[in-house]
Amino acid sequence: VKWGRNIYDNIRRFLQFQITVNIVAVATAFLSSVILRESPIGPIHLLWLNLIMDTFGSLALATKPPTEDLLERQPYRKDEYIISKIMWRNILGQATYQLAVMLMLIFAGDSFIPEYGCECNVDEERCRKSQKILCDDDGTIVSGRRYFIGSYGKKDEDYSHDMWNDHGPSRHYTIVFNTFVFLQVFNMMNARKIHNEFYILEGLLQSRMWGIIWTIIVLAQFLMVQYGGIAVNCHLNGLAAMHWLISVAIGFGSLPMAFLLRFIPVQRFPEYGIREAEGEDITNKIKRGQSTFSDRGRVRSSLRSNSPPGSPGRVSKESKYMTARTSTPGSPGDRPEARYKIGQVAPLPPTIEEV
Repeated sequence: VKWGRNIYDNIRRFLQFQITVNIVAVATAFLSSVILRESPIGPIHLLWLNLIMDTFGSLALATKPPTEDLLERQPYRKDEYIISKIMWRNILGQATYQLAVMLMLIFAGDSFIPEYGCECNVDEERCRKSQKILCDDDGTIVSGRRYFIGSYGKKDEDYSHDMWNDHGPSRHYTIVFNTFVFLQVFNMMNARKIHNEFYILEGLLQSRMWGIIWTIIVLAQFLMVQYGGIAVNCHLNGLAAMHWLISVAIGFGSLPMAFLLRFIPVQRFPEYGIREAEGEDITNKIKRGQSTFSDRGRVRSSLRSNSPPGSPGRVSKESKYMTARTSTPGSPGDRPEARYKIGQVAPLPPTIEEV
């Protein structure tokens, strides 16, 4: 019982995490492609995110060992949806927060994120082909958007192709990618809770595998951003300490967001899954020719249990344990009362009063 409940909960944790990542990634790529004619998340970034979402996510969330608390909880109903209302509230709430943060960084991040180590600005001719760090006149990072927002002409380039060739991928989009990864890193903590628990970090170190996977993701992300360069579509000089702090702080924001979501009622949120059909639903399936053997068996069992005593479909309490025997003519067991097919119920012998 304990292991069965634990496996079911682990599957739910993984689904809660994976659906959130999918919603944010698809929405970010779609909106950016429509408005900017490009996606800030490159192919290499998507591969790394898929590795986090699928392989690392399953190892971290689906390997949690069972605890004794599972036996103190009420069992799941047979018609329980696999994605509950609480899970949908967590998924939609976290997806809304992450999508809002991602769009803010993509469309306005270059206006408030500071640049460090700036040696020239984009308006000076000496910046070209110098491999020096670019910055705007106000000391903020240079926009990594290929085209200006709302422009549809080839001459309306913002971070032009020449700038990319001279200075590599922008720091702007590197911060966007780094922030997206840390949003998932911290949301992996939130995904561990699927029953409206308030203490999100409770039992965090019970699963050794979870800690190992979490550490691997953070270290690999640091190496990719700081030393990957063009190979992983990141800035040639990596990110400054303040840029890392911004990315981690925004990702950490998903933890208090998860706590606030606990105060939102779940009655209006949907559920998702396959609920077992019963009663009239099974009868309608049989009429449409869509029934299975199990559906027909449930209908027959229901008819027997609901039939009045003495009816043909009702098996009496005294005779339900009497099974028929088969025999060949002339054998010792060839009695009239025993000549029934397998599965039929033999009649009871007459009582003394009846004789």
